[in-house]
Amino acid sequence: MGIETIGPLGWEECLHELKKDEAEAKRLQDANPGSGVYWPWIYRGQSNEKWPLQTSLERYIERELGHDLERFKIQEYYRYLSRAIPAINSLTTNSFNADIVADFIELDESGELPHIELLCYARHHGFPTPMLDWSHSFYVAAFFAYSTSDRGTDPAIWAFKEWDGHYRTQDFGQPMITTIGSYVETHPRHYRQQSNYTVCLSQDEGTFFFTPHRKAIEVNPDDHRMKKFVLDRRDRPAAMKDLHSMNVTDYSLYGSEESLMRMLAYQEMVLNR
Repeated sequence: MGIETIGPLGWEECLHELKKDEAEAKRLQDANPGSGVYWPWIYRGQSNEKWPLQTSLERYIERELGHDLERFKIQEYYRYLSRAIPAINSLTTNSFNADIVADFIELDESGELPHIELLCYARHHGFPTPMLDWSHSFYVAAFFAYSTSDRGTDPAIWAFKEWDGHYRTQDFGQPMITTIGSYVETHPRHYRQQSNYTVCLSQDEGTFFFTPHRKAIEVNPDDHRMKKFVLDRRDRPAAMKDLHSMNVTDYSLYGSEESLMRMLAYQEMVLNR
C-alpha cells in the first residue's frame, strides 16, 4: 500500500475524509469483535507537508554528526540514554532505573522495547529518540500541523493503521513499523496529547537496529497502511478557531506556563481583537 497522498484539502474537506476513515475502522471493529486485526488510525501533524517522517534521533544525527541515519544499534542507543539517567534523577523529581543496560538482554520480534516510560519521557523533553509520536485524536494532530505552519507552506496530517484485516508479513530481518506505548506511566503530556508512538525495527544476524520509517515503507509497502492528508494553508485561521473552541490549545496539550502564555496571546490578539 505505502503512502497514499490526498489533497490539498480545505479544513472541512479534511475533517470529512478523516471522519470517514474512522467510521470505516469502527465498522470493521464492530463487525469482527475480538479479532484483534482491525485497529483504529493514529495521527501525526507536521507543519510542512514536504517534511518526511523522521524521528528526533534521525534529525539530531543529521544536524550534529552530519550524516543520515541508516540504522542505529539498539544496545548502543540504550547505552547513551543510560548515561543521562543520573543527571535526570538528580535534577528532576524522577527516579528512573539507572541500570537499564544490564536489564536489556535481547529484543523479540514483537517490537516490545524495555523502559518505555523513560523513552516517552525523553521524547517529550527533547532527548533524541527513535520514536515518532502520534495521537489517537486527529484534532490534536491538526493542531500540531496548523499551529506552527507559515503562510507559504501547506501542513499535513499523517495517518497510520497498524492492523487492517490481515496479519502482516515480512522477510526475516526486514524493517517493520510497530506501535508502542499507549498505556505508559510517564509525563502528563502523554495523556494530554492522547499519545501513541511508532518505532521501526530491523534485524541483522541476531542484532536489532532502529531504522528510519521510510525504509519499512520502501521495502514492504503492502504491510504499512499510511496516508498523508495535505492541508490547504489558507484554511489555517478557520481551523485554529475551531480547535480553540474545542479546547485543543497550546495549554491543553502542554500544560506549562509557556504554553499558557501562547494560548492567551492567540486568544487575545487573534480571536478577541
